Amino acid sequence: MGNKRLWRVLLTLFVVAMPSISLAMKDEAVENAPVYNRYDVGPTQYRLTMDAGQTQTYEIKLYNYYNQSESFGIGVEDVDAPTEVTVGSYAQYLGSGVARYGAKDWIKPEVETITLENGHVAFFTVKVTTPADAEPGDYYAAMMIRRIPQAAESETTDKSYSGSVNIESRVAVMFYIQINGDIKISTDICEFKTSQSWYGKAPIDMLYAVKNDGNISVETEGTITIKNLINRTTDTIDIAKQKVLRGTTRTNTINWQPKHFAMGRYTATLELNHEYDNSTMQKEIVFWIIPWREIVLTVVIVVALIIVIYYIRRRFIIDIKINRIFGQKKK
Repeated sequence: MGNKRLWRVLLTLFVVAMPSISLAMKDEAVENAPVYNRYDVGPTQYRLTMDAGQTQTYEIKLYNYYNQSESFGIGVEDVDAPTEVTVGSYAQYLGSGVARYGAKDWIKPEVETITLENGHVAFFTVKVTTPADAEPGDYYAAMMIRRIPQAAESETTDKSYSGSVNIESRVAVMFYIQINGDIKISTDICEFKTSQSWYGKAPIDMLYAVKNDGNISVETEGTITIKNLINRTTDTIDIAKQKVLRGTTRTNTINWQPKHFAMGRYTATLELNHEYDNSTMQKEIVFWIIPWREIVLTVVIVVALIIVIYYIRRRFIIDIKINRIFGQKKK
């Protein structure tokens, strides 16, 4: 009786597990697969709009273009960004850390490791489940796929090293998840300045920062218009579209190299807009370009020319007087 009951339990578990087995990761050979000495992942970005308490499933593709079998690890990390004006990298992967609007606990890959032969592609699913009490707005996470170094890469013959160094490469699949509900949009140019008030020469470094106090991410784009002392436009710089996460401040630097000789007072006007309405954010700064080296060199040259002209003229006048005096004596 005990054996029969055991077999029934095993049979039941097998039947229950069959649907999940049919949905398990697939491994296929890529026809005429190239060798790039790298791996690819796709898609690398998802922008999801979901209700609280909803579940959706997505398929990820992982290609092994190395010339040998490789293993890959899969994990999920929160994503955050600075809240203040900060020069440098923007989005940050937090590893085991927790973000203010993180969604790593919402994302469950069906596998944690994958081993692929060279020239093969793996298809695996990722399940996204939002909490029932999730508040409206954007949340962020990144599924990190890393190549696991092989044992031979960790070995070193140099006895001066007490350990080994592993070099890992990672690819991030970003998840931007928006929970439906009351959406708040609030962005502002919180800073726009040059690195100094006057310059001896170009280029000119300008810094601007956009603060997002809303509950969703926004994409901004626009222009910087530069005008001279007589209010004539001398240049226009296009600002490419870029994302500003909720509750963060994105800082960027622009390097302006004038197309022609620049001198005097200049006004730079930054105008940005985002994709949700036609409103425009604007800020203006003033700076001077005083090429003092060129000015000093010009003054030196002019003074030198004046001295030379004065010397030549004086010498010429003296010669004329001498000629007149001696000429009269000879008569």
